[in-house]
This record gives sequence, structure tokens and C-alpha cells, in this order.
Amino acid sequence: MIRDRATTQANHDRFVRRIIESEIDWYLSNNNGTAVCRSNDYEDCDVIMFFRIKPMQIG
Repeated sequence: MIRDRATTQANHDRFVRRIIESEIDWYLSNNNGTAVCRSNDYEDCDVIMFFRIKPMQIG
């Protein structure tokens, strides 16, 4: 689903505000390092994915 820039910015602002308020964030990692994905905006850039809630543990 493609979202307009204003909606994306509002979601980002809310996400950051909630992390600041709770002082908790989560990200995925293992022995090989932190999970990343390619940026949609920058060709030579990887993005660390942060979560507001704890991701489900597998295994």
C-alpha cells in the first residue's frame, strides 16, 4: 500500500513520540549483527528497522 507523504510523516512522528515517552524500542539482531533492509529513498543505504512493540521470538 502506497501512502502519501503527509500520512507517512504523521506515522513517523507518532512512532518517535511513543518511543520517547516509553524509553523503549526494539530491533532485530543475531550473532551476525543487526537486521537491515535496503532504503527505498537512498540507493547505497541500509535501514535498521525499529519496532515499538517487542517482536515475536522465533526458535
